[in-house]
Amino acid sequence: VKDKLPQELRTALKWFNKSHEENEIKNKVLDLAIAFETMFKDHHYDRLTRSLRPSDISKIRKPLEKLRTERNFIVHQGRSNLRHEELEAVYLNAEEIFREFYRWFLEQIDEGRDYYEIIDKAKQYK
Repeated sequence: VKDKLPQELRTALKWFNKSHEENEIKNKVLDLAIAFETMFKDHHYDRLTRSLRPSDISKIRKPLEKLRTERNFIVHQGRSNLRHEELEAVYLNAEEIFREFYRWFLEQIDEGRDYYEIIDKAKQYK
């Protein structure tokens, strides 16, 4: 599978791994948000969640919305609105979702699906 991986997934994994090297939680959040944005090209990870079954959406959408909200606060205001423990929970929840989506992408690619077709399909959900 590694030879078939598009640059976006390799770069996303690099940012994901970088989030584990960070000491400050806000830097972890930023790196993880970048990993998602890279994996789903141009912030479409929120759109892809719309294609999931309703029972899956609640488990995924809220944590990703929280991640994006905190990413925006950190980038635009230099801080999070959450206490350290709350921000850490946002990170940990989103981290698990990243792992699941990454595995899902690997499975899709291993089955012969094209990464760019997967992303284009996600763009259809508005």
